[in-house]
Amino acid sequence: MTVSVEVKPANGSANFTSTHPLASSKIQQIGFDQINTPEMWSVTVATPDSGTYFVNLVDSTKKPAVAWKSGAIAANANAATFRNAIYPFYRDVHGSDISVERIMFDASGAVTTNTALATSYTY
Repeated sequence: MTVSVEVKPANGSANFTSTHPLASSKIQQIGFDQINTPEMWSVTVATPDSGTYFVNLVDSTKKPAVAWKSGAIAANANAATFRNAIYPFYRDVHGSDISVERIMFDASGAVTTNTALATSYTY
């Protein structure tokens, strides 16, 4: 976003010779950078097995709001598979990209990288 400001003399004179720092025959500009906080949420799959599930999201840009349903997602899906299943919603509804991580936890709740020890996945 850019906001432009031009300082002109109060009397409308074309020969404005003020010492005001913004007095100039050109337009002064100032820019602002907007900081966006990304949406973050998580899905936890307890005891991932050979089953499948769906993710339902709400498209609130439509009136009335419309439910959106992903394709089937394997309970033991990797991060890329999960992302690919829900990405069309974010692309089509919000025009944005998304990133997904999968964190695996063992029976004691500790993070693990061994799928054989994983008892839950959080995306």
